[in-house]
Amino acid sequence: MPGVPRATESRRAVKQFLIDRWFLIGLTVLVVVGTLLGPALMPLAKVPGIKDVNLFLVMFFMTLPIALAQMQGAISRPAPAALAVAISYGLLPAVAWGIGSLIGPSYGHGLMVASIVPCTQASAAVWTRKAGGNDSIAVLVTIVTNLSCFLVAPAWLAIMRLTPQGLDFVRMVTQLAGLVVLPMILAQIARRIGPVAHLATKYRTPLGVLVQCGLLSMVFFGAIESSQGLRQGLQTTSGWLSMLAMATGVVLLHTTMFFVGLYTSKLCGFSREDSTAVAFSGSQKTLMVGLKVAMDSGYSVLPMITYHIGQLFVDTLLADWLKRRSGLK
Repeated sequence: MPGVPRATESRRAVKQFLIDRWFLIGLTVLVVVGTLLGPALMPLAKVPGIKDVNLFLVMFFMTLPIALAQMQGAISRPAPAALAVAISYGLLPAVAWGIGSLIGPSYGHGLMVASIVPCTQASAAVWTRKAGGNDSIAVLVTIVTNLSCFLVAPAWLAIMRLTPQGLDFVRMVTQLAGLVVLPMILAQIARRIGPVAHLATKYRTPLGVLVQCGLLSMVFFGAIESSQGLRQGLQTTSGWLSMLAMATGVVLLHTTMFFVGLYTSKLCGFSREDSTAVAFSGSQKTLMVGLKVAMDSGYSVLPMITYHIGQLFVDTLLADWLKRRSGLK
């Protein structure tokens, strides 16, 4: 029958679409459900320790497949990675501070929080590799920014005067060290055991799916806890305008930092591959730690979620642009 091949092709196309986009679909569904059913689901988000255990496990399994050997080239030439870290932890938060002040406290403070968290391990190296860049630099930047976030994030909160009354600075430093840095160290210690390293490398993709499921659960908790404020804000025209301003600011911030990293690298004489790595790793931010800091500080998680979604879409386009520009296939 002539219709059978076409139907089969359509099913394959739908299946491939779901495989490629399941994370974004799940993220959208969980944000909507968490926002609409927030009051009823609030007890779930308030289960003692559930978010902390989730963050610890995600950071452990996210780091487990990473072999330190793959960063040797980047460590021997640290200038590109240092530039990316300077953009990620210096220039980007400073610019976000200005943009957030213009947007207003409802979403502006959440945007500032999103700007002070580490580079994402989940996608920086992937997008760098897709664009033909040096992914060892991206991996090094994610490791350095994640290992130092327990000091940098609280320091920026204090500088921006975003530390809420009653939030203990020392407690936040200790928590981030225990929930972000410790599992990364333990994962690398576990890799010293031969079979663990072999299995982590062999099952890198399933581990990645497990990590993304952990990210989605954290998004769900964040949507539940922010549901009341979000629903109230969207009942007015000014609320919608604030959200639009926030989304515009997020995309503008990320894209600007990308090109700052790209062209500053070229001015420094870095190769195309290294410049590409600086552009992606200097502008991307991790969802997991951002949600943790935002929820603990009492700020909206929507800017962090928007930043994450925005960087996925924008960087897909930018990676394709860089490939075409470089004549890569």
